[in-house]
Amino acid sequence: MDSYPWEKSYPGHVSWRAPLPAPRPLQDMLKHAAETWPARIGLEFYGQCWSFDALWKLSNRAAAALARLGVQQGTGVALHLPNMPAFVPAFFGALIAGGRVVNLSFLTSPSSLGFQLRDAEVEILLTADPSLPGSEILKQAPGLRAVILCKEEDLAGGDEPGSFAALLSETGEIPARRNLTDDVILLQYTGGSTGAPKAAMLTHANVCASVDIRNRSAGDAPGGADKTLLVTPLAHVSGLSSVLLCAIDRGMPMVMHRRFDPSDVLKDVAEKKITILSLVPSMYALLVDHPDFGKFDLSSLKRCTSTGGSLPARVTRKFRELTGLDLLERYGSTECAPAVASQVVLDKARPGTVGVPEPGTVVEIRDPATNAPLAPNMSGEICVRGPQVMKGYWKWPEESEHALKDGWLHTGDLGAMD
Repeated sequence: MDSYPWEKSYPGHVSWRAPLPAPRPLQDMLKHAAETWPARIGLEFYGQCWSFDALWKLSNRAAAALARLGVQQGTGVALHLPNMPAFVPAFFGALIAGGRVVNLSFLTSPSSLGFQLRDAEVEILLTADPSLPGSEILKQAPGLRAVILCKEEDLAGGDEPGSFAALLSETGEIPARRNLTDDVILLQYTGGSTGAPKAAMLTHANVCASVDIRNRSAGDAPGGADKTLLVTPLAHVSGLSSVLLCAIDRGMPMVMHRRFDPSDVLKDVAEKKITILSLVPSMYALLVDHPDFGKFDLSSLKRCTSTGGSLPARVTRKFRELTGLDLLERYGSTECAPAVASQVVLDKARPGTVGVPEPGTVVEIRDPATNAPLAPNMSGEICVRGPQVMKGYWKWPEESEHALKDGWLHTGDLGAMD
């Protein structure tokens, strides 16, 4: 096997080239957590708590209800939800029933929502927007057969017709028969390499690889004492994969927030002893500029990561002054679910960089015109190869061919490697 220059930067306790675990059905992450740590609190939401066992049982009830509604292998099930407890059993329930999850931003415009519902061939829609049922937007999706309204209190029970709470009274487990490397189980809309709205097709194997890669980088012990804050949107693959799924895979408790509020984040980090924080740069900027930042005890924090854009040097510097911790940057893409490169494996910040390629991930900088690899420190297109790279773009064969050449993802992003 070829050697790569970044391998010498890896610490001794992390291997870049050790084989990753074999792909498994994504829902098996929650099943394993429920079997291994059944009574452990997996999710907390403003005083409400659910164990991993409870989340698994709720997910199977959701699967039974979705199967009764006709969800089977390949059925498009859209989640149009903000951060809320119902997201967890809705997501895993759709997978258990065999559905193809279409993960939609709750903040998307009505025109974009209508297009995505139609484009993704959605048959079942779970939404938290009470104005959607019966709206003109849904008429743009002729294949839509059922709309289920979700509320924050759904997991506490309820019998309102057409509600997610009522569906959770179902029982039974529906095993999904899946090809882990070929069947698409997640459509995640992205601008892609050209800015056109299209959905990355991700398989069980893609998402599992991304979770395994990032958990190997972090080195968190399964069933350990860590606790994470889930405030980045689950509608984005970073919140879904790098926070929710990575935590479940490690049996790590999550404290979910419906939206980002700097006061609430600081309060919960201090009171609930959060150890791992994953935010985007704009959130960290709001935190360090909060007038009461210095009044909170944030000593429980051990790792803080940033993704979704470049961190301003001012924010990095001020965060270190206030907490003594580095903000560790990550680089990813929706097409990689999203793991590509990270400073986490180095456990130290390198200002102006995004660290090293993640375990099992090969990165090259290529000339956009000739596709030839470029020498160190030369700027070019970031190209990625690894088991987390998507299958292609949904209904965009030409764009898929353009983005995926000889097993490499051409990200459209520019960078350089020293």
